[in-house]
Amino acid sequence: MNCMITMEDLPFSATRREDDIIEPDRERNKQQWYSRKSYFGAVCFNIATYLIPAIYSTLSKLWIAKINADSVATTDAYTYMGVIVEIWNEGLPRASYLVIGDVTLPGNVRLNALHTLIGFQAMGGLILSLLFLILAPHFANTFVPEETVIQSINYIRISSFSTFFNVIDFTLGIGLRALDRPDVPLVISLSKTVANIVLDFLFLSTFRVTESVNVETQAATRLVCDFCGSVAGITYYFTTVKLKPKLKVASLKSLIVPGMYTFAETLLRNGLYLWLVAGIVSLGANYATAWGVFNTIRWGAVMVLTNALYDAACAFTGHQWSVSKPKDDRSCLTWNDVMHITKYSRASAAIALIFEIILAITFSFWLVEPFAYFLSESLEVAALVKMMWISIDWTYILFSISTQLSAILLSTLPVFFFIKSLLGNLLWVLPWSIALSTLSISAEEAWQYYAIIFGGSLVIGFIMQLISLGGWVYFNMKRKQFGKILQRFRISIFD
Repeated sequence: MNCMITMEDLPFSATRREDDIIEPDRERNKQQWYSRKSYFGAVCFNIATYLIPAIYSTLSKLWIAKINADSVATTDAYTYMGVIVEIWNEGLPRASYLVIGDVTLPGNVRLNALHTLIGFQAMGGLILSLLFLILAPHFANTFVPEETVIQSINYIRISSFSTFFNVIDFTLGIGLRALDRPDVPLVISLSKTVANIVLDFLFLSTFRVTESVNVETQAATRLVCDFCGSVAGITYYFTTVKLKPKLKVASLKSLIVPGMYTFAETLLRNGLYLWLVAGIVSLGANYATAWGVFNTIRWGAVMVLTNALYDAACAFTGHQWSVSKPKDDRSCLTWNDVMHITKYSRASAAIALIFEIILAITFSFWLVEPFAYFLSESLEVAALVKMMWISIDWTYILFSISTQLSAILLSTLPVFFFIKSLLGNLLWVLPWSIALSTLSISAEEAWQYYAIIFGGSLVIGFIMQLISLGGWVYFNMKRKQFGKILQRFRISIFD
């Protein structure tokens, strides 16, 4: 079945067509593979968008290592600030793929939802920035090695308002990808990069105009770059918008229902992660720096393709679901419907698998240790990074596949996405986190425990993903059998 939703079924009253969202798009009817409206075109836009900041993130660590190798751990404070911001960013915005990505809704309805989301998230981002500013000493004591706490406090305070701009960038990016506008996030990345090149040359390079330079200079530079990126992205976006959307409570409500599951999922996952990271930081500067460098490599340029594929899979799975989902509690999906809805996620998983296998072999045997030394300028840290990489990087192959498949759950029925994460974290991460907080282990033997936790969580997550996906398929193909349950839960948690 490919049941189309009628205007009577829409949750809003609106009459504008989808094509009214932006200025007329010449690509809409052509649909070449490189069009931003196509899957592979979106992947290409996303790769360019993620690659640019990933390169800068790597280079910024190199600048700091040149300034003072011991200060690399200080810049990791910004990474852990980002984890907290991620909790806010991955709440309501991830519901965009289901709500804003619904191609059966009129254009102005989808646009109203986007602008309401941006306004709501921006207020939260401003509050987070103020909290980082006020609580900088407490944050530094928790997530920065004792040797660098003092210099980290000002670094955190300067970086605090980057939080506000990052929230705007993320919300704008995810919402516009759901509207098939991946060009706007690309403009944001390009603007940041141009600003980075100019400011790095003036203040951080060997040709800098200032005599002295420190990590605070790098923090101030990034703040200015984040500001430039946000302003450029918003300006470019609004110059292409034809309609004048409004902020509406109805739009916010439509995002809250699926958003409460995505927020609960990210709160649980990132909360446990920060608990574990605090334990690694307590092992000393070398371990803290090595973990930061490992994450810079693994979650930087190496992860660009995985993230690009995931965003495209989420957007296009949301589109497919909006036109093929069951019309009511008595309707079910056929196997052909399941294949149709999941085809982009499955394609992303296949591409990611090939890429991750090649990457795992190349880095493990040849690249990871010299790259780690390049970033940290410390032989001891480079050796620790290599040990970390060899022990747990193979699990990221499973993680990458699981990530692409999770787009199916996130963009259709987020409650299954939440259940998957809940099971994995309760069955594995939480028990280990409690155990490590009570055990007395030395720095020499600590990593074997953390390797089991971090690597094991990715393996367990992959298994839970397959189980949850099987449950999703069964539920949608046997939906009529769940009629009484669906009638009892009229808050539509399964819609």
